Amino acid sequence: MYFDLGSSWGEIQKKYDLTGDEMFEFFNVPDLDEAVKSGKEIRFSHKPNLEQYKNSYLAQEWTYLQKEYGYSKLIQRGDVWYAIK
Repeated sequence: MYFDLGSSWGEIQKKYDLTGDEMFEFFNVPDLDEAVKSGKEIRFSHKPNLEQYKNSYLAQEWTYLQKEYGYSKLIQRGDVWYAIK
């Protein structure tokens, strides 16, 4: 499962007058919930807890998974980071 609105993110945000936090709640959170509830592996293409991603949606996704589902660490395999409970 891969989630990326790409350039549509800004278009949707503008069209519906949504804040960044609202966009995260309406799009990212439901996809994360579905992935976890379906038992899918959670993988990141970038390590979300690096300082350079501190204020990013990537970091918000990692924080959400930790708080809501008890994920506790990231394990790197190749160029991918796996979220582990």
